[in-house]
Amino acid sequence: MKLFYNIMAVGLFLCLLAGFFFGGYKYCQSKEKVPQIAPDTVYLWDTIEHYIPDTIPYYMIEYRDRVIRDTIFKDIDTVAILRDYYAFHYYTRTWEDSLIVAVSQDVVSENQFLDNTFSYSFKKPQKISIVNTTHYSRYIYAGIDASTKDIGLEALYAFPKGYAGVGFGTRGVSVKLGIKVFQLE
Repeated sequence: MKLFYNIMAVGLFLCLLAGFFFGGYKYCQSKEKVPQIAPDTVYLWDTIEHYIPDTIPYYMIEYRDRVIRDTIFKDIDTVAILRDYYAFHYYTRTWEDSLIVAVSQDVVSENQFLDNTFSYSFKKPQKISIVNTTHYSRYIYAGIDASTKDIGLEALYAFPKGYAGVGFGTRGVSVKLGIKVFQLE
């Protein structure tokens, strides 16, 4: 029967402890507000339309009595046409407005694209947040050791694999040693 009362007392204590933690969490949220960070983002829309001409040139030769519409040049050099057909042609197109610069680079040979590279860069400055965190591997703790029969001061040195320290109390000097069992994140 005594075991049952002990289990009930421990259970009630744990429930009260959980209630205090939950109540403190709710109370601290209502009393001390966490500052809200409002980013000042400005959206700009540009109405610039970019037009890329993609039509074949069309020639009109006008005489007094007739009009000749022609798309072929008069003097044809076959070797020059073949040299131009097999050559590598590099084209760079650039689009720019107040927010961005875009560049497209193409390589054309034998009436087909061999390479296409697209790159862009923003003209507005971008906000970059860098958070530097320092993780220490050794700590020194100081505290009070209080129990029902003894009270004293203690100092601990903690390192990654454990801790060591000394305590000075009413009953004398105590030595404290320990190892790390598991790590919480």
